[in-house]
Amino acid sequence: MPVGFLFGGQGGQNVNMSAHLYENFPKYRAIIDLASTVLGYDVLAKLQDEAALKTTKYTQPLVVAHSFGLYEVAKDQFTVPTAALGLSLGEYTALIASGALDFVDGLRLVAKRGQLMQAAVEALPGTMAAVMTEDFALVENILAQIRENGEQVFPANYNSGQQLVIGGSPAGVEQASAALIEAGIKRVIPLNVAGAFHTPLLASAQAEFAAVLAAVDFKQPAFTVFSNTTKAPFDLATIKQVLVDQLVNPTFFAQDLALMAEQGIAEFVEFGPDNTLTKFARKTVKDSERTSIYDFASLQKVMGEEYAVN
Repeated sequence: MPVGFLFGGQGGQNVNMSAHLYENFPKYRAIIDLASTVLGYDVLAKLQDEAALKTTKYTQPLVVAHSFGLYEVAKDQFTVPTAALGLSLGEYTALIASGALDFVDGLRLVAKRGQLMQAAVEALPGTMAAVMTEDFALVENILAQIRENGEQVFPANYNSGQQLVIGGSPAGVEQASAALIEAGIKRVIPLNVAGAFHTPLLASAQAEFAAVLAAVDFKQPAFTVFSNTTKAPFDLATIKQVLVDQLVNPTFFAQDLALMAEQGIAEFVEFGPDNTLTKFARKTVKDSERTSIYDFASLQKVMGEEYAVN
């Protein structure tokens, strides 16, 4: 059966996700130690620091290091994937796993990305909310009406066939949430996030990030990696511009899942900080098989019971 690998993004990280992994899995330990050398701080300590995990400039490289460490341990338990897909930040882990991006280069890149995004959201505060509906057109129309009235609010993350995250100014998201409830949508859930990611409110980060990307070398991936931004596989000719565009454009994760299903992929394996993406897959590709690897217990199930907590 064709397999698709999924790589988690920012948002699901927690202080327990790395517990017992460093001590029990040498490949994971090697990745975390290398990350500490590259980043100049103790990555294992930061993975267990709640404040660091809530700070974008730390969160992004920490999540990539953790996710890639899990991948390095467990990848040989599965067939080579037909394709891979990451959610936002997870695209970088997917590109690293595919060989399109060197781990050290990728880690430095996401560290800079996190710094620039944190500066952008501090300069222009925003927020987000999850809208639980299948009627995306209704949401898009209401947001457009609110923008016409001068507030900033945009579609940000098409996560599954039943969830669209919106982002924008606090006033814009508040107005949109009220309007959506009035229009008959039953659940609009405010998210505890640092800013309005994947909206034009992040535009101030683009120019410097483009300059950083210009010096990074990308290679042909060993397997297809889909872009959240273009709803198509990454192409070496345009990959840098697409990653710059990703900062201010919505992610189309659900649509990419559907494209993977069209390729015959009916098994998904997730590597990341939690099991969010396989939940999205369950709602979007309903007959799929799903495995989530995000902490010691979930990795132990894949690797075997010989791995016991020290």
